[in-house]
Amino acid sequence: MRQLGEEEIEETLTAVGFGVLSMIDEEDPYGIPVSFGYDDGDISFMLQADRAAESRKLSALSTDPTVCLTVVQQNQETTELWRSVVITGELIQPPLEKEDAAVDALTDNGTFVPGFNVLDAPDTDTDINMFQIEIADANGRAFGGR
Repeated sequence: MRQLGEEEIEETLTAVGFGVLSMIDEEDPYGIPVSFGYDDGDISFMLQADRAAESRKLSALSTDPTVCLTVVQQNQETTELWRSVVITGELIQPPLEKEDAAVDALTDNGTFVPGFNVLDAPDTDTDINMFQIEIADANGRAFGGR
């Protein structure tokens, strides 16, 4: 196992576009799968909330904005078996002038479940909220090799 350098962390975040966002819901850990976009040091994603129900994720984030994003990449093209990147920081809503760039990053390299893209969700049923992680720490590791 070896540590990833900053460039390798950026490569992984750009290539994968999908991870698990963990937060704290009162005293309990709470993780959700998220598609994200990465561009020039910014990690952007959208969270949706059903208008008919209270959103557990948005409730947790309003109480404590501290989050951890875990990204894993399996590698069939190199001798590495996998890479993982762990990002910690605070969730923020991007300033209005950065929202278009955040949406572009999500569109460019976010990974979505086939047939579903949060960008295409009907706005009559859900509230879509744009977020970014204000990164406090970024670490990565690679495992494998011959």
